[in-house]
Amino acid sequence: MAVQTFDIYEGLVYTTPQVPKIKDIKGSNKKKQDQLWFRNEEYENFDWNDDPKQGKVWYVDPIPEQMDWYESEIDRIMNGEWVMINGVPTFFNAFCYFFHQWYVTKEGGYPVYKDTSLIFFRFMEICFNDPRCRGMNVMKGRRIGVSTMSTSIMLQYALIKQNTEQGIASKTGGDAEKIFKLFLVNAFASLPPFLKPRISGNDTPAKILHITKPPERASKDRATSSKREGLNNKIEWRATSGNVFDGDGLWILLLDEAGKWEEVDINAYLPIALKSIVAGSQVGRIIMITTVNRSDKGGDKYKLIWDGSSQLKRDVMGQTDKKLYRLFIPGYMGFEWFVDKFGNSVVDTPTPEQTEWLKKDPRCLNPYIGSKEYCDLQRKNKENDPEEFMEEVRMVPYNPEEVFKSANNLCHFNTIDLNNQIERVEEKIKSLGRNPLKDENGRRGLFKKGDNGKVFWVDNKEGMWYILHLLDEGEDNKYAFKGSIKCPDNTAYGAAGLDTFSNAQQTVDKGSDACCVVFQRYSALNPENSGMPVAMFLGRPKTKEEFHNQVFWGLEYYGIRMLAERSPTDWEDYATSERRRLASPKEEKKKFGYLVTTKRADGSDVYGVSPQDPQGREEHLTEMIEYSLNNMHKINFIRILRDFLNFNIKDRTDYDAAMAFGYALVALKEKTKPKQAKQTGVRYIRTYKLKTA
Repeated sequence: MAVQTFDIYEGLVYTTPQVPKIKDIKGSNKKKQDQLWFRNEEYENFDWNDDPKQGKVWYVDPIPEQMDWYESEIDRIMNGEWVMINGVPTFFNAFCYFFHQWYVTKEGGYPVYKDTSLIFFRFMEICFNDPRCRGMNVMKGRRIGVSTMSTSIMLQYALIKQNTEQGIASKTGGDAEKIFKLFLVNAFASLPPFLKPRISGNDTPAKILHITKPPERASKDRATSSKREGLNNKIEWRATSGNVFDGDGLWILLLDEAGKWEEVDINAYLPIALKSIVAGSQVGRIIMITTVNRSDKGGDKYKLIWDGSSQLKRDVMGQTDKKLYRLFIPGYMGFEWFVDKFGNSVVDTPTPEQTEWLKKDPRCLNPYIGSKEYCDLQRKNKENDPEEFMEEVRMVPYNPEEVFKSANNLCHFNTIDLNNQIERVEEKIKSLGRNPLKDENGRRGLFKKGDNGKVFWVDNKEGMWYILHLLDEGEDNKYAFKGSIKCPDNTAYGAAGLDTFSNAQQTVDKGSDACCVVFQRYSALNPENSGMPVAMFLGRPKTKEEFHNQVFWGLEYYGIRMLAERSPTDWEDYATSERRRLASPKEEKKKFGYLVTTKRADGSDVYGVSPQDPQGREEHLTEMIEYSLNNMHKINFIRILRDFLNFNIKDRTDYDAAMAFGYALVALKEKTKPKQAKQTGVRYIRTYKLKTA
């Protein structure tokens, strides 16, 4: 029969050995509804005594049936086993088989089979077999049992390899010690005599499990093999530090809760960890497993590793940036009391048969819903507490993106309002026939300038302006001259903010987008359709000339001023050039034109705002937070909203739309003179007609 293939994650494909004949697969003699994972328990029919003081030892003269079973079991531990699961041939690879057959959990029993086990162990096998991979980066939800499965792999290798060392480190030394004692040592102590090797010391070591010799056994010719070479394998835990296990030449280094390390920068430690798994020609593997903490509690450092572990992005050697492969397991999969009798995660509404099975678990409070709906309810219960809501998302994530959105605690916006508005705007974008993952809201187009000098709007699917409000005829292109400087004459309408490119080259290089946001001031005459961003330029034109034209033509069209970030300042050169004169020359004391000024430390004026100014940064963030508290529903550009989810005041490079939006809010604070009727020189006195009683 043919092999089976399974898509694991981001292009990784797992291929099984050839499927054997159905009659040769364990459980094939059972009815389909009774075909599920079960342990091989024939060994309980034999005497496995290995203590001469207690009588005859098993390996001196084993009965043929006992020896045959034993040899078959060793083969299963080394190569895995096929099992029929609900009518489907299912391959438990060596890792998966050993875990479910022989690993005793800290609760004292053998693991319950779940489909997440197959996903995890298949991923592990791929990573161990690929020489380009140096380790596994697994992000998951809680309650899946990944720590248990990882220590099972470590224990299995300690039984079948020779002269290896393995290490355990976690977010704290106490956590590493807990994994070592409660998981690894407990599972070792529970092994049957015919698998349990001899160790240095007692069965419950405190820090190092040193396996010195394999268990006594008989060979295939029934001869005792008591003189076999020792295994000489070690597994130990160590306290967390910036150079833990440096240069140790480990076969496996387990880095537990990598997204929660606070004492050590996990990203800075990774290069040291990668060196620690190399010993001569032997290259081991890192097993990195985690849920993710808040940004300031280790989440931001781990994100760098996650981003650099994608097997979709490789160098010419076929390796990822961090030399690891990554796997994400959604938090609603393998969710304890939402697993049917065949081990399948009950994610969606259960079938009647699954409901009957779930009823047997007292932990399942509603057997008529799936794990996804249950998790949705848990999130809804926490909607009124943003911090608890974000913690729930991080611990039971649906996708990697929301993990890091919620991990970014430095984003001070109300995530409930934010996510609700994102959903509303996404629906608006869909109604326009666009993809909300790629496209933006509003009329798409660009500005052009006619021969008469008047700027006008043109709908264009290639344009980088998105417009929610265009001005009425006669209200656009308002300007006045102060000397030779052209100045906006509609500043009562609003203001704009600009986050520009980080380079000043003529041709725009690859990188973040430029963004200009036009903000209309609040009007009590039209409260729901004012006090909001109404236009946004977003993208990277081919040249800086084209970019500056579009931005300043937008300013001329709306007749408003703009506050721009001074990094770089080629927009200032454009505006102050002798050819355009859209702003006063730099050397002139008074500043007129389309650019908003800020004060230097010496009190002089300068166009734009420095991104390094700490007070400016604080004001920028404060304006955005205060606005969003009551006006989130007025932000109808999806890019601004998504930037809010990730916005980090310490590193604002990637949030172009949020930056431009904030600068527009700051620019609105500039004083504007209300329009006044022209004086004719005649003074009118209002008179009143009085009525007599």
